Amino acid sequence: MKPEKVIYQDKLPTLDLLELLESIIGLRTQEEIASQAWIALKIKLREWEYEQEYRINLSHKAQSLVVKENDKFALVKFQPEWIKSIIFSYRMPAKTREYIRSKMHEGTVFQEIVISPDNSALRLKMA
Repeated sequence: MKPEKVIYQDKLPTLDLLELLESIIGLRTQEEIASQAWIALKIKLREWEYEQEYRINLSHKAQSLVVKENDKFALVKFQPEWIKSIIFSYRMPAKTREYIRSKMHEGTVFQEIVISPDNSALRLKMA
């Protein structure tokens, strides 16, 4: 698996409903739609560029990494050193933050998003 860098741009991509319907009736392959969806999932708005994020596509080829799975998500094995930093949402509960911290290797950088006092902007600070 090779992590892919997120692309930051001014506008988010769209997936046309017609293209999805075409895949259902066989005018487009499922692979074409999956490829378009993966490209879209690697794009974020430019305002998030400070995150310098990477994403991994865990296809069926990565089934050996699955630890626990249900119909909505899969928990997969990973090496904690793969992650260099984590940015916590300003709404993330403290219990969840502590759980994540306990699973990460020493040296992981933790940051959090905070809201300015006048609620006009978000900023990043060390957590």
